[in-house]
Amino acid sequence: MIRECLAQLGYNVRGTTHKASGGHGLVSPHHLGFPHARERFFIVASLATLPEDPFPVRDRHRSTRLADIVQRPRELTLEDASETALSKQQVACIDHWNTLLRRLPRHIELPSFPIWGDEIDASYPFADRTPYSCSLRELVEYVPAARLLPRPTRASVLALLPSYARSEEETFPAWKVQFIRQNRNWLQEVRSYFPKGWVGRLRQFPPSLRKLEWNCKGEERDLWVFVLQFRPSGLRVKRYTSSPALVAMTTTQVPILGPERRFITRTEGLRLQGFPDSHVLPKSRAAAFAALGNAVHVDVAKAIAERLLSRDSASQHRHLAPQRAVVKQHEARNG
Repeated sequence: MIRECLAQLGYNVRGTTHKASGGHGLVSPHHLGFPHARERFFIVASLATLPEDPFPVRDRHRSTRLADIVQRPRELTLEDASETALSKQQVACIDHWNTLLRRLPRHIELPSFPIWGDEIDASYPFADRTPYSCSLRELVEYVPAARLLPRPTRASVLALLPSYARSEEETFPAWKVQFIRQNRNWLQEVRSYFPKGWVGRLRQFPPSLRKLEWNCKGEERDLWVFVLQFRPSGLRVKRYTSSPALVAMTTTQVPILGPERRFITRTEGLRLQGFPDSHVLPKSRAAAFAALGNAVHVDVAKAIAERLLSRDSASQHRHLAPQRAVVKQHEARNG
């Protein structure tokens, strides 16, 4: 829609396009060496001609260091320390998953798919039918906890299942079937390594904390050395090289610096988006990170502008060169 409107006004328009769509790909700060991974769509327009790809060269394998933007402990104010502190439950959740990771032998790889802890010992149908399609009698058989209900109903038994298994449909979509199958197979494989009482304690956490997304294949198994993020889809774990995307999120989804054992500060958020430390943010932490999430990385915007300006400057130089030659010839003849 934006492209069409600009084109109707007479502009030449270029925009970043996903590589899957045949383009050069979107632009992320980490492609240019900044420790913030957030691919975004950019568009430029000009009344003059534009090159096919007017955007900076992207290096998707460029190394970055998240530590470059981290504040030292002595730099934190009391307010920083207070609003970046993890809750007891969050610390307990990270430690709990750590307990399992450290017990697993090295030859057992952690899966690339999200680990759904609610699939431990689960037996409800998922491949060809769903719990919703089952009778009450079948549900009680599939869900052992239902036998503790004084007067079980379909609704009360379904409520004992994870939310993703309660959908009112006869069959699950293919992606969900695959995730459930992968989880049951992997969890069954590692079941014997679970510490005593580990499963029971896991089930005391809220549903989102009973999931783990491990994105650090081959790395050491200590969550506290990575950058973490509590998301509705689970506890996400990424290498300590760049921050996950800052979006207009709730403060509970703000990235956690594992080695610092805290959420990022407002100042670190500014640095991740290329702003100076002195840039003024809204007073409340929630509003501040909403603003940061909606912002565009300063240095990425600058790189795009510089590329266009340098091209315009070169084009103008080429355009003026013949005129200068004519003037010099005229001066020579009339010298």
